[in-house]
Amino acid sequence: MRKFRLLLILLFIANTSFAQNWNCFLPATKQYFTNSNNYLRGMRIDSVRTNGADTVYYPFHTSRIAPNMTPIIDTNGGSWLGKQIVQEPDG
Repeated sequence: MRKFRLLLILLFIANTSFAQNWNCFLPATKQYFTNSNNYLRGMRIDSVRTNGADTVYYPFHTSRIAPNMTPIIDTNGGSWLGKQIVQEPDG
């Protein structure tokens, strides 16, 4: 009976607890990412919009530097992640 009560308490706690919201894109912060070559890239979100159940992030424009230290002119605009980032409800 004691094990059964302990099981019920654990199930109740697990049911009422909340997991952390892991999100790669936070609108109010600067974020930095590294790739497999240890190349550091930064990004910051300019604005956020919702489109139905999806969340659309618009990053600030960022310039990119080639490995030989020459600036790359991006004709597509946006950042190294693109003009917009779409986050769907399932992640």
